[in-house]
Amino acid sequence: MKSTFTILKVFITLAFVFNAWMPVLSQDNTTEQLALQYFNSGEFEKAAELYGELFRETPNTFYYNYYLNSLLESKQYRAAERLVRGLSPTRQLRRNFTVELGYIYMQQGERRRAEREFERALNRLEPTRLGVTDLANAFLIRRLPEYAMRAYQEGRKVVPDGYGFHLELANVYQSMRDYASMMDEYLDLIAVDENRVNVVQNTLQHLMNTFNDENFNRIIRTKILERAQRNPNMIIYGELLLWYTIQQKEFELALTQAMAMERRTRDEGEGVLQIGELAASNSYYDVAIEAFRHVKRKGPQHFLYHRAEMLMLEARFSRMKHRGVDDREEIQQLAKEYARVIEEAGRRATTITLMRNYAHLLAFYLEDHEKATDLLEEAIQIPNVSPTVEAQCKVDLADIYLMTGEVWEASLLYSQVERAFKYDPVGFDAKLRNAKLSFYIGEFEWAKNQLDVLRAATSKLIANDAMELSLLISDNLDNDENIVPLAMYARADLYVFRKRPDLALEILDSLSQLYPYHNIQDEVLLKKAEIMVSQQRFEKADSLLDVLLQFHSHDILADNALLLRARIHDYHLNQPERALELYKEFINKHPGSVFIEEARRRFRELRSLTIN
Repeated sequence: MKSTFTILKVFITLAFVFNAWMPVLSQDNTTEQLALQYFNSGEFEKAAELYGELFRETPNTFYYNYYLNSLLESKQYRAAERLVRGLSPTRQLRRNFTVELGYIYMQQGERRRAEREFERALNRLEPTRLGVTDLANAFLIRRLPEYAMRAYQEGRKVVPDGYGFHLELANVYQSMRDYASMMDEYLDLIAVDENRVNVVQNTLQHLMNTFNDENFNRIIRTKILERAQRNPNMIIYGELLLWYTIQQKEFELALTQAMAMERRTRDEGEGVLQIGELAASNSYYDVAIEAFRHVKRKGPQHFLYHRAEMLMLEARFSRMKHRGVDDREEIQQLAKEYARVIEEAGRRATTITLMRNYAHLLAFYLEDHEKATDLLEEAIQIPNVSPTVEAQCKVDLADIYLMTGEVWEASLLYSQVERAFKYDPVGFDAKLRNAKLSFYIGEFEWAKNQLDVLRAATSKLIANDAMELSLLISDNLDNDENIVPLAMYARADLYVFRKRPDLALEILDSLSQLYPYHNIQDEVLLKKAEIMVSQQRFEKADSLLDVLLQFHSHDILADNALLLRARIHDYHLNQPERALELYKEFINKHPGSVFIEEARRRFRELRSLTIN
């Protein structure tokens, strides 16, 4: 009753504002105020008595609506029927009185009489846009969307100008939760008027954000896909499908659609390239690589060839780092391609990202630290390089110094960037790396102080990394100031950073034997598992993670461990069903994790593959 009452008040107010029958000020404002007070407080009998007086004195829409609804709310149905039947045929209020009359009968349980009145209203439909809309609104006010739907459907047959009422019907279907019919109306609308596609997109975007319902999204996807397939020559449907897949981050389908659109339009590959860039920025590296490869097939003379080649190298580099596997053959091949492309394109401001990635491969995978250092120092000296990019190169250079044991040179460069970009992401990154350096060399209190500052960083990933390392330090410093276990772990972590996994494992194994009951054992298990992944010992990594999750399921590292385990089954053990289970478990147990979007994305992809 309360929700109905609220809706009635809204429509009454709208009628008051927009109807041509604007109320004149009552001579007795006190009566009007008192009537409204009674209505708002639910004292409908008293409200009906006062609004009856006001309506008889000044018969306008405003008082009529309040009077009628006061009668209905107080169940004075005979009086309500007399009011409706007594309206003058020439008065505007009379237009849809049969709807009101039918509603009165419905409130009394006389459904057949009510339906006769509703049918009479439809049979008397005025063949104008205004007449159709007024009748449909009269039904909607009384929560009769099925009849509003029929009013619009009949209206599209009789209105002379052929207006289709597509948006209006879509809204009615939405209220009825008939989303398939809603989509049909939107798709019919843009078929007759392509300029309305922005209206449809904005509406669908709002609904998808509001509902956040996979079934709703599936209906939208299916309807657009079916319409695009049935009408391949209607470019507007293809564009809408491409828009939808991007909104939903369905980049595989987006790439397929972009390629299809390319064949039907004069697009020379720009659309496919954009999909690749979007996919790469959202960590869909396989899709991105395929998109860039598609553009590259157009040949070296194509105006997008070199850009696609550079982007493809970046995507392959990011995929390698993301999956954490040290495949030396792949790394060597990737490094050769970097060297060739940089040589062909030249060492300039536009190729600095390539130079940075190539330097990383040289230093951290191919052990050519001198060449990597020279490359970064050269990049820093290139003219017209932005200060931020120059700072990123300095951070990379500091990483190499740390890797080769030049700790103080590394700290000096990190500090330099941190001071110059104090409130910038590159400055936060430098501060985090400097804090990790302090952690590696055993300056735990200093590292924790810096990390605690970074927990408020604007970058979610930096803040998350800072929080995890800060908690690791605070959780593993014994009250008796025995820092040996934490120092051993830090030393092993430094060896991992320096790509010396065998030395790291030796320390971690010793740590497990010397301090088997220390709090740090969960971190030890996770670090060992990460090393096993890098060495492609995936089953061993999975067993370590299984132990960790059995005995440390409530630890802060549980989300990292569970996600890593899902990735192993997903990307390396070729067990999609098990990966699907692990991603689902992650989503249910760690909804606030910084990795939740990745887990949801991959869960949707795997489930789609399983269904198909």
